[in-house]
Amino acid sequence: MEYVLAVLAGIVFGGIVGVCKYLFIWKGLLHPKNPDALTNRQTYGRIFISYLVNVATLLTVYFVRNIIPFDFVAFAIATAFALSLAGRGASFRKSSKPADGYEETKEM
Repeated sequence: MEYVLAVLAGIVFGGIVGVCKYLFIWKGLLHPKNPDALTNRQTYGRIFISYLVNVATLLTVYFVRNIIPFDFVAFAIATAFALSLAGRGASFRKSSKPADGYEETKEM
């Protein structure tokens, strides 16, 4: 039961951080008001900030390992898993919509 609680807590913690990361870092880039104003520098800066948030989240998990009442390893793995799923979910939402000017063709 200790492992189940650790996994659930890790998924919740990583999921919350991942959703906040999407809202504050990536949403403006994925849904720009002026697409012509986007630059490579903005994109690379957001990637770097995203990595820093991931590292800070996992460092937080490491530093609270003696405070949490459940298994540290299961909590850390579940947190990392939820962080990566949140990132994949954001990119999946963007790629699931067809691009402007793209026409689907049916092949037989």
